[in-house]
Amino acid sequence: MTTARTARATALIAVPCAALLAAAAGVDQASTHQLIDHASAIYAPNGKTAAPAIVYGILYAVAAVSLTVWTTAALAARRRGLGIVALTTATVVTIASALGLFTVAEYGSVLYPPVWGLLALIPLIPGAAATVQLARRGSAL
Repeated sequence: MTTARTARATALIAVPCAALLAAAAGVDQASTHQLIDHASAIYAPNGKTAAPAIVYGILYAVAAVSLTVWTTAALAARRRGLGIVALTTATVVTIASALGLFTVAEYGSVLYPPVWGLLALIPLIPGAAATVQLARRGSAL
């Protein structure tokens, strides 16, 4: 298997990793409601009600963006220059999205527990490996 194919295969692993955030949000929304309970504890003292559609919608939006950038990066990984740019872009977008989940706050409290930001970062593991594989390919030329 060539380095480009290996990098693409590795980058493709990031796609289902990106879907983990949406899957975890769906499980929480359908069963345990821990996230909305956490958000309600933040809003209740201020006389407000947490809107599940917004709280979970943000997670689904982050997951959708992550799925899009990692799928695009995996498809672009065939070509070294374009692949490195796409993988780097996916990395930056993923980090920015996770930082948003780590820092978004209302009424002085962070809205999302850290586990949600960590779930958003999981695609970086195979994504970073794919970037290194493509960069090595270029240094060997």
